[in-house]
Amino acid sequence: MSVATTLLNFHFNTEVLSDPVNKKSTLQDIQTLLKDAGYDGENWSTDLGDNGLLSVCAGKDGRVATMKTYQHGLLTLDIQLCNTDDAHIEDIETKIKKLLDCKKTKRFPAIQRGCKIDRYIPTTDNRLVEYDFTETVYEENSPYQNIKIMHSPQYGNVLILDDDPNLAESDLAYTRAITGNGREDYKDKEVLILGGGDGGILNEVLKENPKYITMLEIDQLVIDGAIKHLRGICADSMDKLEGENYIVRVEDCVPALETYVKENKQFDFVINDLTAIPVSTEPRGSQWDFLRLILDFSMKVLKPTGKYYTQGNGANAKNALAMYEEQLKKLTDPVDFKKETVCVPSYLEQWVFYEIWKKQT
Repeated sequence: MSVATTLLNFHFNTEVLSDPVNKKSTLQDIQTLLKDAGYDGENWSTDLGDNGLLSVCAGKDGRVATMKTYQHGLLTLDIQLCNTDDAHIEDIETKIKKLLDCKKTKRFPAIQRGCKIDRYIPTTDNRLVEYDFTETVYEENSPYQNIKIMHSPQYGNVLILDDDPNLAESDLAYTRAITGNGREDYKDKEVLILGGGDGGILNEVLKENPKYITMLEIDQLVIDGAIKHLRGICADSMDKLEGENYIVRVEDCVPALETYVKENKQFDFVINDLTAIPVSTEPRGSQWDFLRLILDFSMKVLKPTGKYYTQGNGANAKNALAMYEEQLKKLTDPVDFKKETVCVPSYLEQWVFYEIWKKQT
């Protein structure tokens, strides 16, 4: 069973509650209104003086209404019901608006809490997004992460790793951006993909007849889920993990990169689809250490004329992006870069991608 929480704001003239007698009678009127609306069980209220009034009313069926007033003319009402009831909420809103002679009211969509399907995911700058997920089509816990594929009527199937949206079948814009948005010629080139278990990058680059693609993905369960449930992303590119001009190696990319460095193996393109830039106050911690390690190895295995592509983070994560660009200046191999901001449909926010290359000496 889920719980629906609806938030309502009422803006009223401060004079309504400035008189102590009127203040008390208004509170009683609202409590009576709520009692008539089914909040007829236990109730509690207190006058907080300059900090307004606080009242909690409960119904015998478990419904709860929490009311709080503020000196600047705001009344907030939070209603919890076991089921969404728009008509019930609208009736209460209309009556309180009339009682307080409100100048303005605001009713927020109900937040469904405790549902079997969790539709709420924050953006990188911590704004809450409600997706239209209707079912979980795949869920597994690998040694590395929780893997979910959710179905959305708008975006198709959506890959979510550790509750972080990675890619949806609607998100060709992401795959095109992280492969250069048509600016690069992959024909007869050697390409290294780091991560990319959804198969999107592999599928797109294979269309351009590269000489050879090596893809390093650590999580077999991501690949398994993608092959079955993300055909709109990977098509048939991973039905076989090795073909004439590509191989998908299921392993940690770090030891493989170390080996490539020792063997002086280099690539025309390195495409890093491992993780977004960490959002933090300082470029410290295990995530930043891993990012720097991958950057350093990638530059070592990149040909002098090669290109390195990677995702950044949301366009609003300005501090994280700035810290990443500072890290680029500290690489052993001096680099130049440019970035591109793209609208990725299922992310519901603008996303930044980087194109990086070695400076010519």
